[in-house]
Amino acid sequence: MLHGSRTIKTKRRDHVSDQQTKPHSIKKAKVNSINNKTVMKKFFGILFLLIGLAMTGIGIAALTNTSTRNDSFEGQVRNEFSANYRSNNNEQQMAGLGLIGGGLIFFIIGVVMVATKTKAQRKKEAELDVLRKMQLANNVAPSGQTNKTQTATSSPQKSTEDKFGQLERLAKLKEQGHLTDEEFQQQKKKILET
Repeated sequence: MLHGSRTIKTKRRDHVSDQQTKPHSIKKAKVNSINNKTVMKKFFGILFLLIGLAMTGIGIAALTNTSTRNDSFEGQVRNEFSANYRSNNNEQQMAGLGLIGGGLIFFIIGVVMVATKTKAQRKKEAELDVLRKMQLANNVAPSGQTNKTQTATSSPQKSTEDKFGQLERLAKLKEQGHLTDEEFQQQKKKILET
């Protein structure tokens, strides 16, 4: 009977530890999802660029072929006397122009896909900017060392009002979802230690 109660306690502890690691694994999955979407967007952007270039090249080749063929003496004679030859030339010219137009559209779409950022990328950059601003506000360089621009005349302890204001801003950022619990606790600790 004692053995059974130990098993239940162990299972409960395992369940609690699973719950504690879930938010981290969910965040990691979101980051991987964001990275995968970004990679796929860039991949298809480059693919569209290449398709656009190929279509444009083929269209130019088709137009060049009809132009060169019509410049020859035989081509001029056939163009004058054969309606079938003329219609084939016109079809080839239209196909060439269509390929060039379609190729340019694919090329522009590819450039836009490669050059623009996804909503998730913009959100991540905004989060990083917020963290950088918080680090600057705490006089902490990105490497974790104290900022060298701090003068010797500044007081070693921040006033209580400054700390309270920083903690309020930090809490707002956490509520908005820009900070995880772990990041919140780290920044809170830095604020309270200074």
